[in-house]
Amino acid sequence: MNTPLTAIIVGAGHRAMTYASYALQHPEELNIVGVADPSQLRRERAAKIHSLTPDQLHETAEDLAKLPKQADFIINGTMDQHHVPTSLPLLAVGYDVLVEKPFATSSKELEEFAAAVRKYKRKVSVCHVL
Repeated sequence: MNTPLTAIIVGAGHRAMTYASYALQHPEELNIVGVADPSQLRRERAAKIHSLTPDQLHETAEDLAKLPKQADFIINGTMDQHHVPTSLPLLAVGYDVLVEKPFATSSKELEEFAAAVRKYKRKVSVCHVL
C-alpha cells in the first residue's frame, strides 16, 4: 500500500474545504495535517473535521512558512488576491501548491509566482473546478 499524501489547508474557506474533503472520503490517498487561516472559527472548524491538534493550527501562511516543511503540499484556498502572497513563502520552504484559478490577479504576480516555482523547483496545480 502506498503512503497517503499529506496536505495543509491555507485559507479554510469553501474552496479549500471542498478540496480537502477528498481526504475524508479517501484517507488512504490523502491526509490533512494542518490549517492556516486568520479566522479562529475556520481553524477550529477545520481542526474538528480533520482531527487536527492545536499545534497543527496556524494563523497565517507566513507563520506556517517559519516552520520546517510539514506536508507534501498546500491546498491554497485563500481569496484570489491572496493566492500569490500566501504561496510565495510556502514555495520557498519546499511545498508544492494546489490553487484555485485565477492563481494570479496581475501579470506582475504571474511573473513572481512563475519565478518562485522555477527557483524552488516546485509543482503548482491550478484547479478550474469551482
